[in-house]
Amino acid sequence: EKVRGGLNDWILCCTIGHPPASLRKDINREFCVEITSVRKFAKAIARALKAQSFCFSRCIYVPDRIIYGVVDKSVIDPKSGPMADLLGWARAFLKHPIFSAQNEFRFVWRGVGQNHGVEFVEIPELKQYCRRIPLR
Repeated sequence: EKVRGGLNDWILCCTIGHPPASLRKDINREFCVEITSVRKFAKAIARALKAQSFCFSRCIYVPDRIIYGVVDKSVIDPKSGPMADLLGWARAFLKHPIFSAQNEFRFVWRGVGQNHGVEFVEIPELKQYCRRIPLR
């Protein structure tokens, strides 16, 4: 049986532009990384993860995940099951407006089976698609 609800996805969350001061304080770093070729960056990671597919987008900040029209009562949870199937890729890019200061951009890679926790992957090829930027 296929795994639904994002359990077979890898997600990389980024900020557009320089991160806000609150985020800089949380990450406690002296630099950030600018991705200079978004598509090539995503493709290189897809190859390393052996992902089936991938997409990327700026997040959309909305108070609710709403579907208009007649919806079967079995479609309840927006993060798993039939609702997740209905929302598809979009569910990874919807965030509540209280997070809008993050100005988030996300990458999502679709895998096979269920992922278990954080996965660290070394991909030397990525250096050619990004550069370090000092934080002021």
